[in-house]
Amino acid sequence: MLEFVTDSLLPAALFTMMLGVGASTSFRDYVELAATPRPLLVGVLSLVAISPALGLAVASLLPMPAELAIGLVLLASCPGGLFSNYMTALGKGAVPLSIGLTATVSLIYVFTAPAWAGLAIDWFGDADVSVQVPYSRILVPLLLFLLIPVLLGMTSRSRWPGTTAKWEKFVRELGGMTAIACFCLIVYSQKDVLVENASLSLVPVVVFNLTLVGIGILVAWTLKLDAKAGLAYLVEHTIRQEGTGIYIAASVIGSLTATWPMLINTVVGMTVSMILVLLARTILR
Repeated sequence: MLEFVTDSLLPAALFTMMLGVGASTSFRDYVELAATPRPLLVGVLSLVAISPALGLAVASLLPMPAELAIGLVLLASCPGGLFSNYMTALGKGAVPLSIGLTATVSLIYVFTAPAWAGLAIDWFGDADVSVQVPYSRILVPLLLFLLIPVLLGMTSRSRWPGTTAKWEKFVRELGGMTAIACFCLIVYSQKDVLVENASLSLVPVVVFNLTLVGIGILVAWTLKLDAKAGLAYLVEHTIRQEGTGIYIAASVIGSLTATWPMLINTVVGMTVSMILVLLARTILR
């Protein structure tokens, strides 16, 4: 059952969700994003530099085993997850900015992940490990579950706006709710691991997320980003692509313990994001 969920149902739900998200945007939205790139550039800089640096700081200041500290840095360096785009749409935020951040940082991640992982290993451990991220692990999901369905949805809206308007919300919500159901099933299947390791990983992950949200609010206010861009910026920092970070921890570094912060964040990050979306929906009416 779990294999069907992870291998078939979840990918289908993500594709459907992003098809609906793409249909809610237009090519003009991305032209405007390119014309005023400051929010995108700020978000990229934050995700590839500020967030991992904060993870390193939190891991250094809070008492935790070295492998957990390395895992927290791996989490902090992960790009935003595909579900962040759906949550941004749900909160009436700037969807093109959210998609732009996910795509851009995911591509850059191939180069930044080894650097931050190597620094964390040197900082907290003494293992001589060469960290490399297979490009296909980033590029294939990015194409299949982000770029292709979004382009299809945008094209449909451009050519058949009336028809697309009738189905885009239903398709987006169907994919999103199915993905949430898959997420709940996956978390439930890992409940023993999550409960067992929550005492060690929960506090650092919560501190990291809340501090990052606080910094994000300060940055958004300082740069005078509007509320929609601010929501996209914050959600992108809380919902992560933990899967690749888990791969680095378990398969490359060889530490299952280092995966715990990322497993815990699948719950913590989603919870923080949902709170942000609920707050945004009361403001962005």
